[in-house]
Amino acid sequence: MTDFITAIGVIVLVLLITSVLIRLKTRAMIGQPIADNDWFANLPSERPSLLFFYAPGCSVCRQMEPAIGELEQEGYTIRRINIAENTGMAGNFKVMAAPTTIIIKKQLISAYHVGFRNKLKLLNELID
Repeated sequence: MTDFITAIGVIVLVLLITSVLIRLKTRAMIGQPIADNDWFANLPSERPSLLFFYAPGCSVCRQMEPAIGELEQEGYTIRRINIAENTGMAGNFKVMAAPTTIIIKKQLISAYHVGFRNKLKLLNELID
């Protein structure tokens, strides 16, 4: 029984450390300029844009898709990036999990989130 409790404690500790590392990496991305390449050349500098990093088999990504689609219909610039096909771009943005959403304002990263975000939270970050 003691070995089981120790194993659970180690797993919790590893998850906690991983969570802290992800938060530190995402905070470090805020304020960074986006890469200067053709893929981002047509992002409007006067309006915020959203980068949506997803994986095809990700159920949470599929849950976010209706909200992402609605934001796109409302006129926001959305770029969907499949991390399985665009590993280099995912690496450039330090994407470690799907879904990851990145808000771009004036060619700078203004918000970076890993995990589920509902439409209201995304909209607040785009407007804020």
